[in-house]
Amino acid sequence: MSGRANPLLGSIYVFGVGILGFALLYRSRVPDLAGQWPSLLLLGALALATEAMPVALPRWQGTVSVGFAVIFASLLVYGGPAMVWIAALGTIRKREALGQVSLDKVLFNRAQLALTAFLTSQVYALWGGGPGLSGGWRLVPAVGLAALTYYVVNAGLVTLAISLHQGVPFLGAWMVGFKWSAMQYFALTPLAVLIAQVHLTVGPTGVILFIIPLFVARYSLQRYADMRELFLSTIGALVTAIEAKDPYTRGHSQRVTQLAVATARRLRLGEDKLEKLEYVTMLHDVGKIGVSDAVLVKRGRLTAGEYSEMREHPVIGANIVAEIGLIAGAVGYLKHHHEWFNGNGYPDGLAGEDIPLGARIIAVADAFDAMTSARPYKSAYSQEQAVAELRQCAGSQFDPAIVEAFIHANGLDKLGG
Repeated sequence: MSGRANPLLGSIYVFGVGILGFALLYRSRVPDLAGQWPSLLLLGALALATEAMPVALPRWQGTVSVGFAVIFASLLVYGGPAMVWIAALGTIRKREALGQVSLDKVLFNRAQLALTAFLTSQVYALWGGGPGLSGGWRLVPAVGLAALTYYVVNAGLVTLAISLHQGVPFLGAWMVGFKWSAMQYFALTPLAVLIAQVHLTVGPTGVILFIIPLFVARYSLQRYADMRELFLSTIGALVTAIEAKDPYTRGHSQRVTQLAVATARRLRLGEDKLEKLEYVTMLHDVGKIGVSDAVLVKRGRLTAGEYSEMREHPVIGANIVAEIGLIAGAVGYLKHHHEWFNGNGYPDGLAGEDIPLGARIIAVADAFDAMTSARPYKSAYSQEQAVAELRQCAGSQFDPAIVEAFIHANGLDKLGG
């Protein structure tokens, strides 16, 4: 996908999925189960219970749950039609039932899950799978491929809707919103098989025993999401600590981050890389914690020794965040955001495209906000003056392509100068 929002195409897509999903629901009329309706309803109730406490996705306004284990078990016990209905109706959540989610989203969710379950059941049947787990170890490929199909189709349908409506690249949206949940699906597959086996051998009441393992799995998923929230809180605390040392730069990190992210979107940076850029930009001045207050808030011109100390802050910052796994591979954005395009910057004198792309983006955004902010030792530039300065320094201090992308992405192209 191009990464540009297309609401009309998005609406057509959602409508198309809805029509297909509800057609499959009608087609998947569950046959006579010889008095086993109570058992099927028990699985549906268990699915609803697992969906009652979803886990928020780390970046998008969406959620995931451990209900997949129950939904997949229904396929193994009863077959495709049962799975289609449990996937569509057993995943209704409290917010949907209370009308807190728009009707179009509710219908899309029901339809895409029905479509996902149908395609999963077709793959399972194609590889020799059928109701009742008859086949023993020969079913392992069928189970594995069916689970993979469920994940790929479910994540793909939702990601495409996000991509069309929010204007983000498909692959980037998937990597940020769903890549991390892949292992959760595959970890739940053996549990689904066990639920199905107990249901078939012990009876429906045996399935109740799996409530605890399912909620333990949900707890582990929530812990992962909580770790990401803790990471973001830690970033906020570090930014607050920086601003406490230098009150004249209050809000600087947030403003630079907004400018840099807009520029990265203009350059079609993948959403996974954009996420790392966002985090690193928030922390781009964290190394100033290691700079003495006398230097950091000095009103006059810095001496050679003081300037040398200030030049160390990108290296200090890179060392501080180097061990943070969530921004692995992007530490260079922080370390090199004071490099110049012509090689006259610091700390390593990198030039041109040897400077990481993220660092070149931060450099322009950082300079613009610094120029347009008042300091004790200087007055603020107007936006027109700052844009003129960026263009004058393009090719020497800044990457010319980044400068133009920055200007257009942040609505500065209509200014004079």
